[in-house]
Amino acid sequence: MEALASSYAKLRTPLSRVGPWAPTFLRVVLGLTMFWHGYKKFDDGLGVYEDFFRSIGIPAAAIMTPITAVLEVVGGLAILAGVATRVFSLLFIVQLLVAVIKAKYGRDIGYIGSGTAGAELDWTLIAGFFMLAVGGPGPFSADAQLGLERKERSSVGV
Repeated sequence: MEALASSYAKLRTPLSRVGPWAPTFLRVVLGLTMFWHGYKKFDDGLGVYEDFFRSIGIPAAAIMTPITAVLEVVGGLAILAGVATRVFSLLFIVQLLVAVIKAKYGRDIGYIGSGTAGAELDWTLIAGFFMLAVGGPGPFSADAQLGLERKERSSVGV
């Protein structure tokens, strides 16, 4: 057991040095993912997604489609930069939970879809946004630079 603890300590030390970068890495991946999803909605044409929203029972699909696309583009860029990170993370968690309930489980796609992405991507994104909502954007963010968040090390995962 002592050898295992010693090996773990040798691994933990260098990883702890890069720990403050962990939320930044998470923000970049999540921010670009959401930005791309929103951009794709505009690029393909909002009508395509409005029809889809309507088909899965999203109320006021004509209003919710552009709201969703704008949230994904603006929120994705905000997450990327670390602006209002906790707020946008919570908004994305709500959006993704609706996606899981209405678009995945509501259509019997489940966790791993057959021929399409299942809910595993949504749950992974939710987990990442939960980490940002709880742990914050990290020291290398606009929120930290503006004094809205601590500039010191993140308390989540390090």
